[in-house]
Amino acid sequence: MNLSNLNYYNMTYFIIVLEEKNLSKAAERIGISRQALSKAISSLEQTIGKQLFFRKQSGVEPTLAALELKTHVKTILKEYHQISNQGKLEQLADKRICVYTIDSVSQVFPNSFYDNFYEKYPDFILTIEESNEGFAIKQLLSSRCDFAIVSHETDYYNYNYTHLFHADYGSYMSCNHPLAQMDNLTLSDFKNTKFIGKSMDLEYYNRAVQAVYSNNLELDFFLEITNPSKRRDMVRCGKYVSCAWNYNMFNDMNDGVIFKPVKEMGDGIDLFLIENKHLKKQPHKAQIFKEYLLEWIYTRTTKDTK
Repeated sequence: MNLSNLNYYNMTYFIIVLEEKNLSKAAERIGISRQALSKAISSLEQTIGKQLFFRKQSGVEPTLAALELKTHVKTILKEYHQISNQGKLEQLADKRICVYTIDSVSQVFPNSFYDNFYEKYPDFILTIEESNEGFAIKQLLSSRCDFAIVSHETDYYNYNYTHLFHADYGSYMSCNHPLAQMDNLTLSDFKNTKFIGKSMDLEYYNRAVQAVYSNNLELDFFLEITNPSKRRDMVRCGKYVSCAWNYNMFNDMNDGVIFKPVKEMGDGIDLFLIENKHLKKQPHKAQIFKEYLLEWIYTRTTKDTK
């Protein structure tokens, strides 16, 4: 038996002919000539040693041998697709750069950051997952991501740290808000102001909130909400301000919302890119992203200091 004719294409053609029960329709669906399809089916019949279809004027009808073969061929094709898809997934994994970050980090970088990366490295797939700090670190140590971006550097035994940038604590407000016209804001300026913000479970946010409450000021924390777009929409209307760190420091959104630092909220937040120290060598794709990220930040921070 010449098994070379029992290949993926002939088996696929066989199933399509079974479904269409017409060689012309099956050939049109596949995108080959009727003669080529008829030849492929004949080759398969020679391999099996049995007739698979009765040819009729109205089309074809499967023989008992074809119906018996159908189950086996579908099983083989299913396994083929599983193996093929696994290969595709492995190819995607080779291209994928995964970064877990604390909340709002992805907003630090404007759309041009991602667009320029894909223009420079079109074969890579960049995945940014926002979560809390503990979860991001857990994913890194479990080798489920290439990097994590966190707000502290406490564990020198498991990670290599690279400082990315420093962002101030303060408030977002509408450009038309009365406080937006003031310089050097203090917490007392916010008396009776309605605040909206993120969850107090997030350590880097909680530090700023604690600074507010420690001054025993009558500040109205009206709403805790994690969705940054919704917060920004509510702030834009002019009724509320948002207690946050400056997550738009590189991103001039020009949408009627500005950030004002407030020193009394604390010294701000430092962001670090961390890597799993236990890896013998960081994948080449990850090294490329790290170099791109650091160069991008450097060019913008040096511009700010000139």
